[in-house]
Amino acid sequence: MAKKNSSAGRLTKWWDAKRDKHLRILSTAFASLMLLISICLYQILLLQEGEWADYTGYSWGGLVIASGFAIWIGPEFFHYIGQRSYLLDVLTIESRSEFEKVRAEAEDAARTLGSPAEEKLNEHLNSLGLKKMRR
Repeated sequence: MAKKNSSAGRLTKWWDAKRDKHLRILSTAFASLMLLISICLYQILLLQEGEWADYTGYSWGGLVIASGFAIWIGPEFFHYIGQRSYLLDVLTIESRSEFEKVRAEAEDAARTLGSPAEEKLNEHLNSLGLKKMRR
């Protein structure tokens, strides 16, 4: 019997196919959610009277939904930002012995961030006279 492809399975496949763009997608989504939360709070706190009073209910709904998505996306976004920051710090190391101490973590960070980060790390490894990343 053939397995049906569920929507969760399709979403997982799509996400895995976009591995090189995870940070960009998460950054855009998280920034958009923070903007939406800010706009909703502005309406709820400052635009309660006048012609904007009719939108208070929509603002509460938008605030709840956007906050839920931000709580869901936030940890992954901050994980990717941390990996990017770590890799950028590692790429400034010019000593071979110091780099060897952090090489495994740097390779993990580069794998997480995708092929452009792996290429940058391999270029840095070549400049230090070390072998390319282990697969």
